[in-house]
Formats: sequence, C-alpha cells, structure tokens
Amino acid sequence: MRPIAEKINKQPMNQTEIETRYSVRVVCRQIDETRIRALLLHAIGNEQLFLRSLHSEDLHDHSGKMEVIAELFTQGRRDQLVESIVGRASLEEGVSFVSWEVV
Repeated sequence: MRPIAEKINKQPMNQTEIETRYSVRVVCRQIDETRIRALLLHAIGNEQLFLRSLHSEDLHDHSGKMEVIAELFTQGRRDQLVESIVGRASLEEGVSFVSWEVV
C-alpha cells in the first residue's frame, strides 16, 4: 500500500488508541453548584481526562436543585478514574444524585 492509504486504512492497534466519551451527572442544591463545578474541574485536571463540556441546568421542579453535567473523553477506557471522581462528588454536602455512563 502507499503511505497515504496506510494512514487512511489504519485500524486502532489497541484500546488506548480508541477515544471513549463519558457523561457525568451530579444533582446538587443551587447554593452548592459553583463548588461542585470547581470540584469536577479540579478532578478532571488529571492528564488522562479531557473536558468536552461542563454545564448546569435548573431542575425546574421547584426543589432548588441543579444538575451539573460534565462531558469527558479519554484515550482508552478510564472507568475506574471516572468512578473515583463520581464517588468523590457523592460525598459532598448538598449532593443528592451522581451517575456516569459511557456515551
């Protein structure tokens, strides 16, 4: 094959070459939103995780709660790392729900 064809046809050699996307959701009180966003940003600062987006939404159920959603990606699977971030967030005061999933 010609060099350009080799690059086009290249298949990932191993799991570390495949991009994995994660969605992390945290529901917290409105007064805790800024702290939770900062906690996520700090935890995501790890060189193995990259932030695609971070946004917050009011739950509109008059509960005074917000949903903070972080969209992340990694090279390869980093499920344990994402789980540790979610586990840490779940310990924070004012947090009522946390989850993560591969998207």
